[in-house]
Amino acid sequence: EYYNQREVIELAQRLELDFTSSIAFNYGSFDCLTPHLHKLNLPYIYQDIKNKLQNSYDVIIIAGVNWNFFSDEIKREIERKVKDGTSLIYICPVNTPPDLANILGINMLKNDKEVSGKWEKVKNSFLTEGIPFQFLPPTTYYKYSINDHNDVPARVGSDPLLITGQYGKGRTA
Repeated sequence: EYYNQREVIELAQRLELDFTSSIAFNYGSFDCLTPHLHKLNLPYIYQDIKNKLQNSYDVIIIAGVNWNFFSDEIKREIERKVKDGTSLIYICPVNTPPDLANILGINMLKNDKEVSGKWEKVKNSFLTEGIPFQFLPPTTYYKYSINDHNDVPARVGSDPLLITGQYGKGRTA
């Protein structure tokens, strides 16, 4: 599995952004950290995330982490925060289980293989303003269907790529 935090760092570089970060990974991904793994065991990571979720945030960004990595308690807390008004940006959700599909208003299509294609702006949105789509390289993505309440500001061909919606009082993308 592929886990990263690059999206948070890139946003922090481009925006005035105060952020809090936690680590989420599978142990085989970080052989170079072997001497430190005793400090980064799963109970420690879960406790770190639970502690950080006690704070108030404008947005939660989950980048490249499978939803099933999180404990049920963490999933419920993220869902509660979004319902109460925290926005959720979930980058490349994979194997989308029903609880996450409900929050994001999407369903992953049966073919869960990555495909590739060229970005295309569908409509003006605060998420698409100022992005030179014609210069972006092709991207890999998964195919989703969306519910009737969601919007698609960017796509690849006929496939939704950037999907926005509402869950309770929180916005999702």
